[in-house]
Amino acid sequence: MANKMGDLHVVPAVEAISITAAKNGDVVGCHKAHEVEVDVLVGSLTPNLVITITECDNTTPSNSTAIAFNYQKSSAVNTDAIGAVTAATTAGVTLTATTDNNKLVRCYVDPAALTDGYPYIRVVLTPAAATACLVAAMYIIRDRYPQYVPASALE
Repeated sequence: MANKMGDLHVVPAVEAISITAAKNGDVVGCHKAHEVEVDVLVGSLTPNLVITITECDNTTPSNSTAIAFNYQKSSAVNTDAIGAVTAATTAGVTLTATTDNNKLVRCYVDPAALTDGYPYIRVVLTPAAATACLVAAMYIIRDRYPQYVPASALE
């Protein structure tokens, strides 16, 4: 039996952690990707949390710029409902304390829309105040040329 999910490449971006300041996810390459989804899971939010995605020129990165993207927010945990696809500007998506507790945010990046010379992306999670936020994030990449063991996206 073939692994039907085998063409999806899952890369951890931010370990499950409590943050009180901006947390940069790992930089991931998109130049071999057909599409990239960034999934952000949040626990109980005391301050608001802003999710932004930056395009980067390399894995360091030496230069990065916030980009617009599309996203969907789930309902609370223990449901399988998800909201409509919504456009986010370069300012990102703001999750509101208490209203957006325990949700999943699915962010969609089109690698073809990245600026030339900026083939990498990074998720950035920023709490509005120095109060703890529980977060985790991962990249789900659909490679242009799927392999049983995908090539590293972290290079």
